[in-house]
Amino acid sequence: MIAINDAGPTVPAEGAEASRRRELGRLARAFEHLPVGMALQTPEGRWIDVNPEFCRMVGYSREVLLSLSFTDITDREDLQPSLDRLERLNRGELDHFSFEKRYRRADGKTIWVRLDVAMVRDERDRPEFIVTQATDITESRRMSDQLADREQRLSLALEGGKLGMWDWELASGGISFSRLAARMLGYSEGEVAPTMQAIRDLVHRKDQDRLGEAMSAHLAGRSAIFEVDVRMRRKSGAFIWVKARGKVTGRDAAGEPV
Repeated sequence: MIAINDAGPTVPAEGAEASRRRELGRLARAFEHLPVGMALQTPEGRWIDVNPEFCRMVGYSREVLLSLSFTDITDREDLQPSLDRLERLNRGELDHFSFEKRYRRADGKTIWVRLDVAMVRDERDRPEFIVTQATDITESRRMSDQLADREQRLSLALEGGKLGMWDWELASGGISFSRLAARMLGYSEGEVAPTMQAIRDLVHRKDQDRLGEAMSAHLAGRSAIFEVDVRMRRKSGAFIWVKARGKVTGRDAAGEPV
């Protein structure tokens, strides 16, 4: 004998359907109003749907995009890497991936985007559709490229002027010693320990007090720049005279170096 207990009132089929429609409606509204670009694609890469932010980002209307594939607006240099990732996604080697690439906008301009892509599979584990989130990173890429360019020009200027450079992060105590600074002392990059004590140990013992006084005066704000001539020991053991110059690049509200 099997006993069956009443688990409560049965939800009418039409009630469950209404609940499902409300849930789908909420998802559709979220898709439309998300502040990031969203797109649904076939496993082959053709767009099924795109939200307004995605359209704004690439400059195409929804109607035009739905007649295209992602390959139609992908920069030529990024096309093969994009296709390779799509193939791996379809083969099941990847469930998702993130990728930075370039899109060609409708107005001819090129933008950089970060894509977060995931494959949705059906109950038989077959590729059903792709969900893509796209974020415009053009400005951050531009700033990163400008910074890299400035760093390269600074490096060339330092090497041309035979100037070594090191940075001292006061909060952590860490030191960044440039390749040229290390080479001036006969070391390769990374051989000098990244600490202030390691730098002091390279200074001739008769110059260490003078170095400390000049540095303390500048950190306390009593001098506009830090500048002192000291002897530093090369890897060979010989000493050379160097002019050490520097400046605190930031102070807090109380005037303390940061």
